[in-house]
Amino acid sequence: MASFLKRDKAQVTRLLNALIQQGFIAKEANPQDKRSQCLCITDEAKTLLKQIKTIEKNVLAKMSTDISKETLEEFQQVSKQLTRNLLS
Repeated sequence: MASFLKRDKAQVTRLLNALIQQGFIAKEANPQDKRSQCLCITDEAKTLLKQIKTIEKNVLAKMSTDISKETLEEFQQVSKQLTRNLLS
């Protein structure tokens, strides 16, 4: 996880502990390897994600009111290129 997130192990551990403490993820024993644990998203987190997706959908609809599909597609292309330029 640390390499995927490009963070050190201590940062990832703190983040995971905070998510566990808030009830968004839970640790479960790995049935295939007793030395490790699996992280699972909780029902509380699933509910929160549904709420976030609804809000995101509403915000996007409001932002794109009276903007043509073609203009939005052009904006997305320009935004992607700007991002690629920053990452190169």
